[in-house]
Amino acid sequence: MRKTRSVLAFSAILIVGAVALVAHAASNFAMPKKGGEEVIVKATPFVLDPTAPARKIFGKLQWRGGLVLSSPAKFFGGLSGLDFIDRKGRKLVAVTDTGAWLMGELVYRNGVPVGLDDVRMGPLLGRNGKRFYKKRYIDAEAIDVLPGQDANKRVLIAFERRHRIGYFPLREKAIGAAIRYVPLPKGLRKAKKNKGIEAMARLEVGPLKGTILAFAERKIDRKGRLKGWLIGGEMPGKLKLVDHGGFNITDLAELPNGDVVLLERRFRLTEGVKMRLRRIAQKKIRPEAVLDGEVLFEAGPELQIDNMEGLSVHTDDNGKIVLTLVSDDNFQFMQRTLLMQFSLMD
Repeated sequence: MRKTRSVLAFSAILIVGAVALVAHAASNFAMPKKGGEEVIVKATPFVLDPTAPARKIFGKLQWRGGLVLSSPAKFFGGLSGLDFIDRKGRKLVAVTDTGAWLMGELVYRNGVPVGLDDVRMGPLLGRNGKRFYKKRYIDAEAIDVLPGQDANKRVLIAFERRHRIGYFPLREKAIGAAIRYVPLPKGLRKAKKNKGIEAMARLEVGPLKGTILAFAERKIDRKGRLKGWLIGGEMPGKLKLVDHGGFNITDLAELPNGDVVLLERRFRLTEGVKMRLRRIAQKKIRPEAVLDGEVLFEAGPELQIDNMEGLSVHTDDNGKIVLTLVSDDNFQFMQRTLLMQFSLMD
């Protein structure tokens, strides 16, 4: 009975939150200063399974630790994509669906995340150097840090509503104004305004190196398969993903061997919110392919999850592959910004 009440309460919260966001979109969101400003962020550790705090194994992943992130800053929240600048999981960069970027230093103790320091936030800027004001322009959903020297580092950022993928310069303490945007396939340009690009990364391993892999949140073909695109590179084209259970895609990241991990989410009134991580083999990612893969981990309200939207992969100092996830709190006080980390067991 307690679980039923909890699910219904969470469902009501999300519905109210969605209504509130629609109303909020009509006015300007609170935004950090242009160029960025320091933000105080409190990081509180949490366990994934409150009924078994010592539990470490979840599917094919090993729990490393998690943090509940909160801040008095009104513009903190809505994290929808993240990556690491240093590829060792320390200097974090993220984007929000209200058109802001975030940078911070993830602090560890014995390999466990314990804090987020030196946090700065600022507005994303268009090619004219001005911040985006209207909701259809600011909805950033994914970010990918590209390889390169510090002075020439760039990030790819994907937006929905006004669907686009853009290159932005990555400075030491800020993300600069957009450099250029990537030409998008027709099917992606014409996606519904709130069902556009949710998952995106440029592949860096194998024959598709330099190609952007992107998926819309919930764009399906006549057979119920989710639509994806390979953009640019030597072999651009369309591909499909087998839909198991009606999950939406919210992010993706490439593993060191070229395999791809998909982050998926599902919400239903009868069960609350769920999340899933699915691994796709590199050799299967080709134009016209129908993709499927093994489930690494699936969770529902029985575990401490939220609206999981961002995913990044890095390798720690001991050579272990680490998955970092972040949730979008929708700027609702009953939801949380969660950051969680797992090691890939194989």
